[in-house]
Amino acid sequence: MEDRDPRNETGRSSLFNMRQNAAGAFIGVLTVAASFVPVASYFSFVIPLAAALIERKSQFVRACGIQYLILSAAVSVASLVTILITPYAESAMNAAEMSTTFTLGVVGIVMSVIRIACFVLIMMTAYHAYKMKIFSLPCVTLLAEKLQNIPISNNCSK
Repeated sequence: MEDRDPRNETGRSSLFNMRQNAAGAFIGVLTVAASFVPVASYFSFVIPLAAALIERKSQFVRACGIQYLILSAAVSVASLVTILITPYAESAMNAAEMSTTFTLGVVGIVMSVIRIACFVLIMMTAYHAYKMKIFSLPCVTLLAEKLQNIPISNNCSK
């Protein structure tokens, strides 16, 4: 993990006319806050997605939004996978004569570790965004750069 400077000039974001560093950190804090609301936690990726799509002025804020989007989408997918796997794991544990409580405990611990790891990564990224730096996470940054090169256009007709 390394720090690298943003590729654009300093200025304001089109989101609430905030400074770029404040807007980048704000999106991360909102994403983390949404991930702690019980039902909204599965849809916490909507906040950085909206920020990445709406932001037009600042490439830095879009990059931060895309990184938050990837991290929060990973948590959402992991949550849904654990919800889908739990009944199968429960029946497998019952066949092995292990208790249901043990199965739910293991699933809960795995999900907690994933959520805490993503919470820490998003907060570290928000901290670096506030310092006007892009925090590089190898897989996330590679995917974010590929997503950023895709032009988002309202005109889909040729």
